[in-house]
Amino acid sequence: MMIKYSSGPLRKRGQTHSDVQWATWHSDINSAFANLRKKACNDSKDLSMQSQDQKNSFMGSHVAVGFKLMYDQVPAQLMGKFLSYVAAQNISVVHLVREATVLRLASHQQTSVAHTSNATLAQQLHYELMKWTDGQAVASAVKEIEEMHVKWQLRLQMYPLIRYHYVSYESLLGSLRSFYLAECVRSLGLHAVDEPYAQIAASLVQLHEPTCEQRVERYHALAPFLNGT
Repeated sequence: MMIKYSSGPLRKRGQTHSDVQWATWHSDINSAFANLRKKACNDSKDLSMQSQDQKNSFMGSHVAVGFKLMYDQVPAQLMGKFLSYVAAQNISVVHLVREATVLRLASHQQTSVAHTSNATLAQQLHYELMKWTDGQAVASAVKEIEEMHVKWQLRLQMYPLIRYHYVSYESLLGSLRSFYLAECVRSLGLHAVDEPYAQIAASLVQLHEPTCEQRVERYHALAPFLNGT
């Protein structure tokens, strides 16, 4: 929704984060939420193909709308206003963190003939292992990302009136994933069904291999550099 404010798209427009003004950013995030609310309303009306029980269940339920906002989509000079906005608008934050940080680096480096978030299509694409030559450089990059996670966690946790919930990416892939997903749902003030993953389309679940060994070339040789991260 706010990808236009990531570093890459800004560079393509000949801009940097310092060029972003609050009025423009604020207008765009308000538009993003408005579009999602409109879609949710339209979905609630499009019940003609549903059973009566499904209609009753939908109409009697509360709905939350939201989107993924990346760290670099919030310019540093707008941070204070962003936090005030989140609190004033009663926005709940679910902070999703990939704790196996080296896998985030692998995702950035991983190449394919196309990029997709669709699991069915992803199975048809070829992904290479993450390649590395300088273990210390990888460890430094991992620590930098981990420090960024902590910085954001403290900002959001400590700011008055922001409803904040932390969840790791890995916990949503493990055997207790339904429990952790239900906790996320409840953190939004909603009722969580017993098996929340049963209601998620297969195209929205895990795309890649889950372990470092499966994603990183010569991971056994890299692992000693990552001690302490």
